[in-house]
Amino acid sequence: MGHNGFAQYLYRFNLRDSPRCAFDPAKAQDVLHVLKDCEMFLRERAALEMGIGIRISRRHFPEILEEPDRVLAPYDLEAETIFSMDVGAGEKVIAYASRALTEAERAYSQIQKEATVIIFGI
Repeated sequence: MGHNGFAQYLYRFNLRDSPRCAFDPAKAQDVLHVLKDCEMFLRERAALEMGIGIRISRRHFPEILEEPDRVLAPYDLEAETIFSMDVGAGEKVIAYASRALTEAERAYSQIQKEATVIIFGI
């Protein structure tokens, strides 16, 4: 699964043998590691930083999250979420899926809820 399933999260459910990053085994692979540290995503991180005009760092997360037009918007249970793939001729839907958050997941922080949605979609 590599980085697309956040090893630390999957490890909690015994879906991975280790919570460590495959690219840097000295570090746990969680959302913060992927967003701000992981060398595997250096190019994507640089493009995102150019697009939003802020360097991605733990210190800047509140600033990034406070301005929903930059990157994230508040999670909306009623909004439709679409995972798609650009195949050159426009976006194509990969699959249709739906599920409700569990009672434990509803207690997650906003960023954890968003990561849960992404992981479910992957």
